[in-house]
Formats: sequence, structure tokens, C-alpha cells
Amino acid sequence: LDQSASFPSSSEIVLRVRKRAKDSIAWVTSIAQIIQTGQKIPLDEAKVMADAGDKLNITCPEYKTLRAALRATKGWLSRVKKCGVANEQLQVAGNLVTELINEHKTFLVTAMDAFSELKQVLCGYCICRKPYEGFMIGCDGCDEWYHGSCVGISQEQAQKFDKYVCVRCSTLRVYKDNAAIVAGILRKWTSAKWLAKARSGDSQRYGRKVRSAERDIVKAKADLEKYERELNTLLGVASNALRETADFIAPSESQGLSPSVTSQTITTGKAAKSEKGLREKIAKAHTTIGNCEKRTEGYKVELVERKNLEAREDALSLNLKKWCAAVKQEVFSPVTEEKSELSRPRVDGSMSAPMDKAKQYAETLGIAKLPDIDAVLNSFKIFS
Repeated sequence: LDQSASFPSSSEIVLRVRKRAKDSIAWVTSIAQIIQTGQKIPLDEAKVMADAGDKLNITCPEYKTLRAALRATKGWLSRVKKCGVANEQLQVAGNLVTELINEHKTFLVTAMDAFSELKQVLCGYCICRKPYEGFMIGCDGCDEWYHGSCVGISQEQAQKFDKYVCVRCSTLRVYKDNAAIVAGILRKWTSAKWLAKARSGDSQRYGRKVRSAERDIVKAKADLEKYERELNTLLGVASNALRETADFIAPSESQGLSPSVTSQTITTGKAAKSEKGLREKIAKAHTTIGNCEKRTEGYKVELVERKNLEAREDALSLNLKKWCAAVKQEVFSPVTEEKSELSRPRVDGSMSAPMDKAKQYAETLGIAKLPDIDAVLNSFKIFS
């Protein structure tokens, strides 16, 4: 800069030199400040800074420090890749992962994506939250991995599974199923439209079961008639064959059996085997018809019970509506944050105060033993 004073200040070369010097000083100052404060630099930003230093032809200690930090981070990334984390090869030794994590913490230039993956490997698996080690089994519901020893499954047992669903996913499924059941019941008894729709659905399901049983009976009876016809035809043919054999053998007893007699005996043996098969089919058809008729009788009993239940529900419909409306407001859809907090099950796994109150209210109204109310009360235990 001092030598540039001998050149005209408006000279293009002087302007370029001064700009280059100014940019270089700013670059060095910026890097020096980062190094002194211990500030971490993301890998992409560090590359941009280093490239800028290259363009300025800087060779100061700060530049060398930045370049060394970049090389260290790139070498670290190469080792991370070799250990299999980047390729989702999850079985990595815990001590190696710990070493890589601790090393990264000392770096000036950081690679946070790879660092986060390493931390996940170190503490992100199974109910024990320990590293991936030994035999592991993956849940098809949440994609979480579990140690076989933690969930009580050996590698040999796992090979027999088509799917594995972990305890958390199973619990969540039960929770969601019960939530859907409760929502349907509350909707049913707080809306005339949904009540009619629910009962219509019950009638349709009953009708489908009855029609299915009736179709099975018709098919079984048709099969029975077919097998009986085939058996009668077979017995008639076999009877004629036996008569022909008897007529043929009578005059030839002193001469032994001829080839035609041997052939006739074999035919009779095949007929006996066919007869046995047909009788088994006939017996099976009779059993099928009997089972279908029992099913149909059971459905008739079910229909009577359902009609009786609907009559009981209709007699208590006002109480059912009052109870469901109260449960919806106090337990499942509280209007204030305070009530919402109270409606949650207690930390010891017992039902909340509003749940207990709802149970007592159902008993007071005389509806606690109705199937819908019983289902809701049971769901309280599941939610707790």
C-alpha cells in the first residue's frame, strides 16, 4: 500500500491492489476472529471461505489453520463413511462411534449431518436406547430397531415372522382402535342421524351373515344331491358287474379264473374306492348343512337379542344421550386447559377424576351394563 503512493491514485492497478489488500485484510480479520472465539464453521461455509482465500492468494497462518481444519473434517467424514453409518450399515461398534463423536467436538469445521447420524447410532435404538449391537429386529410399524434380547426374540424365532410389530406400535394400535370405538359410540348417542346409521349398519351386517349361511346351505345341498346321484349310479353299475361275473364264473369253475374275470375283479375294487370317497363327501356335505343350519339358528337368536337390546336402549335413550354428552364434554373434549389437564389419566395409571365421575354417573342412570357404555368404561382403563 505504501509503495502504491508513488503511482497515480487513479491508476487502475493501484485501485486493484488496494481492493485486493482491503479484501485480504477483511478475510484474515474474519478468520482470526472465528479462531480466537472458538466459533464453529459449517463445512460448506468453510469451503467457501477457503476458496475466497485461494482467490486472494493468501498464505497467512489463519489460512493454513482453516485449510488444516478442512482436511481434518474431510478425513473424519471419510472414516465415518467407512464405519458404515452413511450407508445405513447400522451394526457399528459403540466405542468407535463415541471416538468419532468426541473427535468432532474438537473441530473448527463441523459436519453436523454426519455428526447427528452418529449420535443417533449411539443412543437411538430399542427401548434401552443403547447402540446397535448384536441381533436386532426392525418393527414394520415404526421402523425402529430393537435388540432381540430386550424384546425376547431370538434370530431363529425372527426368521419365522412375516412381520414384527413392537410393543409401542401394538399399544398405539389398541389405543387408536379404542379411541375410534369410543368416538363412534359418543357420536351415535349424541346424534339421531348417527344412531340410525349405526343401527342400519348392524342390520346390514346381520343380513350379510344370514345370506352367507343360506348360500352355503344351498351349495352343500346341491353337492349332496350330486354325490348321492353319483353313488347310486356307481352302485347300479357295480351291481350289474357282479351279476355278470357270477354268471360267467358258474360254468368255468373247473377251469380256473380267466383273464376276463381278473379284469372284472379289479374294476370292482376301483368302484369300492370310489364308493368310499363319495360316501365321505356325502357325510361332509351333511356336516356342512348341519353347521350352516346351526349358524342360521344362532343368527336368529342374535337378531332377537339385538332387538331386545335396542328396545332397552330406546327406553334409556334420554339417559344415554345425557351421559354421552357429559363424557364428551368432561373427558374427551374439555373446553378449558384446566379441565383438559384434569381429564388426563393419573401418572400412577389410574383413571382421572372425570373418568371416575363418568363411571358413577352411568351407574346412577342405570346404563352402566349396556354394551356401548361398558365399552366406553373399558376404554378408560385402556387409556389409563
